[in-house]
Amino acid sequence: MNPIYKIKNIDVNQLKNDSPLDQWFAKMIIKEENELDILDISRMLRQDVFSDIAIPIVWKILKENPFEGEMYEGQLLELLIRNLSNNPEKKNKKDYIEFMRLYEFFNDNSEVKEDYENLVYKLKAIFEY
Repeated sequence: MNPIYKIKNIDVNQLKNDSPLDQWFAKMIIKEENELDILDISRMLRQDVFSDIAIPIVWKILKENPFEGEMYEGQLLELLIRNLSNNPEKKNKKDYIEFMRLYEFFNDNSEVKEDYENLVYKLKAIFEY
């Protein structure tokens, strides 16, 4: 695997290092995709940076733990919904269907919080309407 800066053809010597966001970006792009953590993925979605890399990773994480989040349960799903709402061309029906199967399993076997159910309804609206 290659680091992100090689995948995206970025000259790391030309990067700014002025702000905390710049510093995060410089550290993030030297990582390989499998080295990105929940903080990196969350920021990538919030900043709409390399969502072509972040979104497939998000789906994978959510299939392992649908309640994953950097600061609170469900945050990763919320960030995905926001990103897909702004960029509908990035939707992947297959990942959505797999996630919904898992969500229905969790929903049948535990008490899902109302806030999380509202997020799932928003996700459904993106894909089904």
